[in-house]
Amino acid sequence: MRNKPRVSVIALGYNEERFLEDCLAAVLDQDYPRDQYEVLFVDNGSSDGSLGLVQERFPEVRAISLDRNYGFGGGNNRGAAHARGDLVVFLNADTVVHRGWLGGMVRAMDDAPQVKACAAGGLAPDLLGFEAMEREAMPPYVYYGDVVRFGHVGLNRIRSDASPRMTLHLAGCTAMLDLSILDELEYIFDESYFLDGDDTDLGFRINGLGYRVVVVPEALFYHLTNVPSDLKPSRWTLQRMVRMHRNRFVTYYRNMHTAEFLLALPVLLLASPLKPLTFMMSLGRKLAYAAAIVPVTWYAFAQALLIHFPRHAENRGRILQRRRREPFWFLKQIIRRKHYNE
Repeated sequence: MRNKPRVSVIALGYNEERFLEDCLAAVLDQDYPRDQYEVLFVDNGSSDGSLGLVQERFPEVRAISLDRNYGFGGGNNRGAAHARGDLVVFLNADTVVHRGWLGGMVRAMDDAPQVKACAAGGLAPDLLGFEAMEREAMPPYVYYGDVVRFGHVGLNRIRSDASPRMTLHLAGCTAMLDLSILDELEYIFDESYFLDGDDTDLGFRINGLGYRVVVVPEALFYHLTNVPSDLKPSRWTLQRMVRMHRNRFVTYYRNMHTAEFLLALPVLLLASPLKPLTFMMSLGRKLAYAAAIVPVTWYAFAQALLIHFPRHAENRGRILQRRRREPFWFLKQIIRRKHYNE
């Protein structure tokens, strides 16, 4: 292994004071040389005591206060602008990481030069093993999100001792990026997404450049909130569902050539009701959401087509000019993707 690279860990939070002490304490207690990584907390315009807590209890953490909520991508981009590392990690504030988390991700990047981004394997409240919050031993299995067959992001289960596995999606709640490719990417997260789908877009753009994105099972994190299992019928839920589906269409449009996108479109439209079947909820609720998502999908597509595709057209042109993958590569990927439950 080469000399250990310097890493910048960016913990992004918005009104998540209740999680910060556990999150930052775990990040500062890693099986990785402490002088080789820095920790930044980016306060995304919180109105609670997040910033004060970090400044008072974690003086070794660089706290960056933003004037408002810039969303997931905007907050992380602003944090990355302050990073001093060769590698940057984007970490949600509602997480607790295993002691081997950081070292595991660095090894995955170091062992395979074509790997320029990776995500960690995780456990969430509804999944076996969460209650223990073990930071020394490893559970037998971990979970990770990736694009599964027909194009939506689903949850996969994999053995924690498995080798890193190629992914299209780069789960943003704990993701590492090699900043040496930043000029090729042009930017990290597209801030127009604000929330939902910008991490998938980043994974697609890195893959499109010909590099590899992987999940690292040995780099364990615990995700303390699990939105899909908590969804209740509400205006907020409907708005988020529309945004998630709209942003998915935008991501494929931005990263696919026209013929490839038109061939993928029927798959994306018809397969949308499959997404709720991956949620951690009862079968009855899964089926109810699946039925409700049909009109949501078509409304989201109309919104994307009429409003968002024109807004992204220029950016799309630049993305496709830089793409090194062969024609129809993404289409082949989403048709061939497997759902793992090892």
